[in-house]
Amino acid sequence: MGSEWSGRNIVILGLARQGSALARYFVGLGARVTLSDAAPAERLEREIAQLGDLPVTLALGGHPLTLLDGCDLLCLSGGVPADLPIVQEAVRQGIPLSNDSLLTFQEMRRRGLGPVIAITGSSGKTTTTTLVGKMLEASGVRVHVGGNIGTPFIDRLDTIMPGERIVLELSSFQLELFDSQRAWGSIDGIGPDVAATLNITPNHLDRHAGMAAYADAKFNLLRCLPQGATIVLSAEDPVTRRVASGEWRGSDPPLPSDWAMDALLEEVGSLVAGRHSPLALFHRRHRVEPGAWGDGEWLYYGDAPICRREELKLRGEHNV
Repeated sequence: MGSEWSGRNIVILGLARQGSALARYFVGLGARVTLSDAAPAERLEREIAQLGDLPVTLALGGHPLTLLDGCDLLCLSGGVPADLPIVQEAVRQGIPLSNDSLLTFQEMRRRGLGPVIAITGSSGKTTTTTLVGKMLEASGVRVHVGGNIGTPFIDRLDTIMPGERIVLELSSFQLELFDSQRAWGSIDGIGPDVAATLNITPNHLDRHAGMAAYADAKFNLLRCLPQGATIVLSAEDPVTRRVASGEWRGSDPPLPSDWAMDALLEEVGSLVAGRHSPLALFHRRHRVEPGAWGDGEWLYYGDAPICRREELKLRGEHNV
């Protein structure tokens, strides 16, 4: 992969943690890197200092379209929206897009790392990711936890050996470029071995062009799974339940006046059903099959009891 990027021109938008990590990654592969940020230099003193003597070109105070001249790849940090004029112009010119999460998954598959568990959702994903990591750690395996928490995972790949477990939290910002129409390289089969979507509720609508666009970014996680990957979905959340079952329940009408959302869920539901992948559901109050569920006293997986509710150390129904 190093020879593939040697001498190529990479433009990275955003000088925060992810942008700096991307710069280190591509410089290490022999690429020519330009880091651009909308903020002026005087507001970026710490970020610039952290680059040290990394051989990069800085373009600060804006994102002029001239940055695309000779550009082979445009990378976005997490806080950089995909509707910026420079991003739209890159798409128009056919310049591929990427971010640290997409590159991380592509590189993990290239190196044969994993198994990988990825967790997304509108709420609860940080807690869930942390708990899954702790459970794996307690079982005696070596585990690496990251994604939307901690340092950019692309900085840590050299510390991971094949067979070690990886647990990643993924936000809609990270997933929106897992898009075969815009992304650099193939995304087929690069996804996790276990993909969990906890819930989909209105969030980040200042960044995404409506609820359907937000959910669409989240569901990119399910569009790039390898064969045999397990899909985990909430049977409580109306949106993920619709994906799992292929239909609305009587108490779950389509989101008001959002036919784009309804069409999206039909598409994703058909995708999930057509994959014939292992599917695991979860519900805190009613039995679901196959999957984890609870009643007023016990928590189960299938017919097997796991523990009493009162034994949970984390308090609150939302932590069940």
